[in-house]
Amino acid sequence: MVIISKVLFVIISLSFFFSCSKTTENLSKESNQTELAQSASTPSPKNNIDNNSRVIDNHIHKKETRYYHSGGSGSVIIGQDGSRKVKWKKKCNYCGNLENGTRSSSRSSGSLRTTYRCNKCKKMSDVIITTTSSRY
Repeated sequence: MVIISKVLFVIISLSFFFSCSKTTENLSKESNQTELAQSASTPSPKNNIDNNSRVIDNHIHKKETRYYHSGGSGSVIIGQDGSRKVKWKKKCNYCGNLENGTRSSSRSSGSLRTTYRCNKCKKMSDVIITTTSSRY
C-alpha cells in the first residue's frame, strides 16, 4: 500500500511538473512574440523622425518656417515671398502720400514701429509692420 501511494505521488508530481513546464514554455513564447511586436512598432534609429520633420510619400522632409508680413498703419507691403525678407514703403496716414524709395528689411517676428514725416502735408505718421511665422 505504501509503495502504491509513493508511485501515485511520483506520477502526480511528474505530471504537475510537465504541465507547469509547458505553461512556462508558452509564457516565454508569448513574451518573445510581444518583444518582437514592440521592436517592430518602435522606429529604428535610421527611421527616427524628430519634431521638425514630416513624412510625405515615404520621404522625410524638414518642416519649413514661413514668414507673413502685414502692413499696419502707415505702411504698404510691396513684396514678400515667405522668407524673412520684406519690401515696403512708408505711407502718410493723413493724405495717403507714399514715400519715393522702397525699403527692405529682414524680420523674423514681432512688430516694427517707426515714424514717417510726409513731404506733402508735413505731418508725422506712425508706421507699423507686423511679422508672424508658422511651421508646416
